[in-house]
Parts: sequence; C-alpha cells; structure tokens
Amino acid sequence: MSELDRLRRTFFDECEELLASLQDSVTALAAPDAGGQHAAAVAAAFRAAHSIKGGAGAFGSGILVEVAHLTETVLDAIRSGRMAPSDALVGTLLRAGDALADCVSADRDGVPLPERPPVLAELHRLLGTETSASPAPPLEALPDFPVIRADTAPAPPALPVPPSPRVWTIDFAPNAKALAAGHQPLLVLRALKALGPLQTVCDSSHIPPLDALELTESYLRWTLSLTTDIAPEVVAEPFAFVAPLCPPQITANDGSRIGFDPLGVGSLLTTDSPAPAQEADPTPPPEPVSPEADPPLDPVRPWAGPQQAASSIRVDVERIDRLVNMVGELVITQAMLAQQAQGLAEDRFPMLFQGLEDLASHTRELQESVMAIRAQPVKSAFARLPRLVRETAQALGKRARLTLIGEETEVDKSVVEGLSDPLMHLIRNAIDHGIEPPEERRAAGKPEDGTITVLAEHRSGRIVIQVSDDGAGINLAAIKRKAIEQGLLPKGADPSEDELYDLIFHPGFSTVELISNISGRGVGMDVVRANVNALGGRILVRSYKGRGTAFALTLPLTLAVMDGMLLQAGNETYVLPIANILESLQPAADAIHHLVGRGPVLSVRGQYTPMVDLARMFGHRPDPCDPTRALVVLCEAEDGGKVALVVDSLIGQQQVVIKSLERNYGHCEGISAATILGDGRVALILDVAGLRLLAARRHRREGDDPHG
Repeated sequence: MSELDRLRRTFFDECEELLASLQDSVTALAAPDAGGQHAAAVAAAFRAAHSIKGGAGAFGSGILVEVAHLTETVLDAIRSGRMAPSDALVGTLLRAGDALADCVSADRDGVPLPERPPVLAELHRLLGTETSASPAPPLEALPDFPVIRADTAPAPPALPVPPSPRVWTIDFAPNAKALAAGHQPLLVLRALKALGPLQTVCDSSHIPPLDALELTESYLRWTLSLTTDIAPEVVAEPFAFVAPLCPPQITANDGSRIGFDPLGVGSLLTTDSPAPAQEADPTPPPEPVSPEADPPLDPVRPWAGPQQAASSIRVDVERIDRLVNMVGELVITQAMLAQQAQGLAEDRFPMLFQGLEDLASHTRELQESVMAIRAQPVKSAFARLPRLVRETAQALGKRARLTLIGEETEVDKSVVEGLSDPLMHLIRNAIDHGIEPPEERRAAGKPEDGTITVLAEHRSGRIVIQVSDDGAGINLAAIKRKAIEQGLLPKGADPSEDELYDLIFHPGFSTVELISNISGRGVGMDVVRANVNALGGRILVRSYKGRGTAFALTLPLTLAVMDGMLLQAGNETYVLPIANILESLQPAADAIHHLVGRGPVLSVRGQYTPMVDLARMFGHRPDPCDPTRALVVLCEAEDGGKVALVVDSLIGQQQVVIKSLERNYGHCEGISAATILGDGRVALILDVAGLRLLAARRHRREGDDPHG
C-alpha cells in the first residue's frame, strides 16, 4: 500500500467519525435550545463539514467538496443568525449528511455516483444561490497543467474581476521535504481548481542538466491565479498539510494576504500586517483580522512548541480480530497444559506447577487487555436513534421524544455493530404500535409527546439494552385473534402471556391491517430476534395496558472469552458463566417442595427457586436424580430470575473461548454457545434465563408430575 493510499484510507476513516458527529449535532438542533446547546451543536457540525471539505479538496473529490461547502455555508448562516433552526432546515441538513455519506462511500469504493445529490438543489434554495450552473467536470476531465519556462512565458491575460470576487495570486514551490512526506502538487492544484477559475504557470527554469538531476529534489514552482468569492480560509485549505513544510505566498488584488502558522492553519492578514514567520519564534502573537474581511472559520491556534506524542492510534479491525483469535487459541492451549498436568505430583514438579500458574495469570491479563481494546461504548449504536424517532414520528403524525440512558456503557465491538438493526426496528415498532396519536394521549390524561427510553446497563455479566415506551401497551387479545386467523394457534387455545409475546417475533406476523412503509409486513420483529439470537442473546417482553411496553435485549459482553465453571451432568460437561452463580449447596430433604404446574422448588432462606435437573433436561438420563445426594448450583439470570441447577459435580473454574452455535449450527434454547476444552472435547455453555423458561414450559406441559 502506497503512502497516498494510506492517507486516503485514514481520510475515509476520519470521515466516518465526522459524519457521525455531523448527524448528532444537526439532530440536536431539533430539540429546544437549553443552555446554549444550539450554538455548541452548530459549531460542532460546522467543524465536521469543514474538515470533510478540506480533506476532499486535497484528494480532488469535487462533488464531495461541493456538498460539504454548501452544508458548511448553511451552518455558517445559522451560526451568524441569518437563519434560524427549524424542522425543515434540520431535515435538509440531515439529508445533506446522507449525501455526504454517499459521496464518501462512492469515493472510497472508486465508483461514480449515479446522479448529483438532489439535496444540492435544496441547499441552493436555502442560500438563494443559482442552481442552473453546470456541475463541475470530473477530475479525469481536467486539462493538464502546462509547463512553461518562466523566462519565456507570456504574461497571463487579465481575468475579469467581478465586484465581489478576489483574484488571488499564489506562489507555490514544493520542496524535497514536502515530496518526501507524500504530498502531491497536482492534488493541491486540483483542489484549487474546484474553488473557481484557475490559471497556472509552471516555472521549470530551475531543472538542472540530466547528469546533475537529483531524484529526491523538487525543481518546479507554480504561479497560480485564482478568482473566487469564497472565504480566504477556504482558499488556504488545500495547503493545510503542506504549508508547514513549504508555505505558499498568497496575495489578493486588494492587497490582502493569507498567512500560515506552523500548524498549517491559514488566516487573512491585513494589508499592514506582516506574514507570520515560519522559522522565527514558535509563539508569535495572533495576527489581527481585518474588520472588513469575512471572519475566519477557525481562529489561528497559537503554536505552543513541539507536540506531544499522540495518545491514540488507528489500527485495522482485522488486526485486532487476529489478535483476539490468537488469545483464544492461547487460552485453549493453557487449559490443555493445565489438564495434562493434573496427573502429576505437585511436590515432584514444583517449578512446572509454578510456571503453569504464572501462565494462567498472564493469559488472563492478556485476555482482559485485548477485550478492553475491542470494547467501545454503545453510544455509537444509539447515534442514529434521535433522527429515527423524529422522522418516524413525523411520518405517522405522532409526537415522540427520546431519552437515552447509559450511552457510555461498554461492550464488545461486534455486539455494538449487531445492535443497529434491532434498535431501529424496536424504535419504529414503539412509535407505530405503542405511542398513541396526540388526541388519544390527551383524552387519556397523558402528555401529547410520547416518551421512548433506551437504557443500557451491565447486569449479571451481560449487557441489557431496554427499549420502553409510555404508550398503550400490547393488545394481547388482538395478538391471539390474529394468531388464530393465521393458524398459529388452535381455536380455543389458552396461551400464557409469554407465549403471546413470543408470537410477535414470528415471521410474517403483524396485527396491522394496512401495510405501509413503516409496518404491516411482519418482518421487523423477526429481524430483531434473528439478530439478537446470532449475538447469543435473548429478548424479554413486558407490557402493561395503558402504561406502555418494554423490550429488554440481554446480550453477552464479549463474543470471545469468558470465565466459566465446568459442571458434570450425566456423562456430559457443561460450562456455567461465573457471573450467573450465586452459591452451591447440598440441600436437605425438607427444603425441597413441589408446586402444581411449577415442578420442584428449593427453599433457600425463605425464597422458593425452581429446580432444573440438568442431566434429565437434556436427556442424559430418563429419571430425575435425588437432589439431596447431588449438588445444587443457585444461579441468577440477568432479568433477576433465579434457578437452581441440579448437577452431579463441579469440576472447576476455567477461562473458555466462546464459539457461536447460532453461526455454526443453529439456535438451541437453554444453550448460549459452545467451547473447546483442554482435552479437545466440545462443551456447551449454559444460558440460565433460557433454562428457566424452558423448564417452566416443560412443567406446564407435564402438569402435576412430581418428577417435573
């Protein structure tokens, strides 16, 4: 990969962050202004659009520069008070952000856009500018810049100067340092050409004879004439990266000049102000700005000496994934060595056992460090939700506001990436099916604005994402009626609430009679369950008539490595997540009771907990074992429910590598994933909440069987 390719890749990576910042900031303008939040949001959005435009200009992306420039101009009008934020304006800026994302994606993939973004016409209408101008020619169509010896070059013809545009004369002489750093003069010239009519004269008089030519030296310089009415700081942008190495001389026909500080930030100087010295004292006073000139987009930052080393670096996700996989293999190898050493006498091989303990400690520390690298806040998955709520509510003629809680909760990157689609469908479902129209809410004594709350928190070693609303709740009677019509339930069936909730996720099931672009096809909730199952999670539903509905997604914190307790049940070994274990005990006979329809329960300190015979549940033996002669592990699921697992024995605690069953086999209720033990055998990882639900359904089917 060439240096230019690396720079392009870095630019596109930064664009992803800048586009997310732009959307967040623009969406914030739709909320009431409190404590100057609008000013801060406009400033952040402006910086994002400004940065995208600067990088796009350096790489010659004309259409991206055009969209970013118009977006930036509208934001500047809001910042200066010439425009006021409104729903229509926010919508246009959000569509401009979408167009920027499309342009970035097209440039990254090297494919042309199918058409000019329609939002350009909207931006032009907002600004009152001409929209009939033909689009800028593609970069491939730009003519070559002529090479003319300066001593024989004719004087450039005088350009017509309109009343407002300036004619900038630019002397640009790239040196060897600039070329060694990967800067390409042609890209700078193309970026300037995108700003307005540009005339170029290349001075090749300094090229030495062939035998004296040094390949690493630069012998060309350019004299450029640019006619434009854009801000001086925008004229300086194409030189932002190269200016610290070879600052150009930029002067206008009105005598004003553009100077650069050592960081490459350009600003307009008055006719009496000297340009900032590049080799002088590194902390010059800031240059005064002419009151007649447009204010600079970003003030010149004072140079504060050498910059400290960056506190973060960009690393390809593929490299981190390879590191995670290698750590997983190391965990398996460590477990294998520990198992092989179990047959040895510790007093005969003390150094070996000490080395194994050190290896286990270092492996755990390495695993935790690698998992911390992959962890990121769920905020990135929440970023799209404010806009989604706003646009969906507008499309349905409803009013809704969004509350986000726990945005900084961290979870594995792959889990965050898998949350986008489920959250989108749950939000749309909450507004369409949950939140009532304003008139119905008024009649029910509720505020006209419905509230949707998205909460993220860690619970019992997993992450719980809860999407709740204060709407009308789920109509269970309508679900039952529709299920009977579609043949999902027999006539006269009496399903439980949980079984009716489960029908919501059935493919093709919907209680909406009229199909729209929002709902009615019964696809959205099916996608939610499929994606959550693929991540090793589950969905819990709770609804209260007239008060609202809550969907809780429970997901693993990581999809790589976890701490588990190895259990023996029958002839099989299972893994129980350590985070779910409360205690283990051997119960007395009088602590075990049988409840009709619930099977055996265990009384622990006055609380009754359902018991699950693990070996019988999974068919390893036909008859239940005697709990008083076995071992009972009391567990708690992330929803707070408890279950007592009856097992034969505890083998020991061990770190295990998580292997997805959903991806490699299929969804198994009561099982969240699988792992490979030190002896090469496959062990299943238990899902405590799933086991609890599975046992409850089984006991209901078996009725009063005392062996349930």
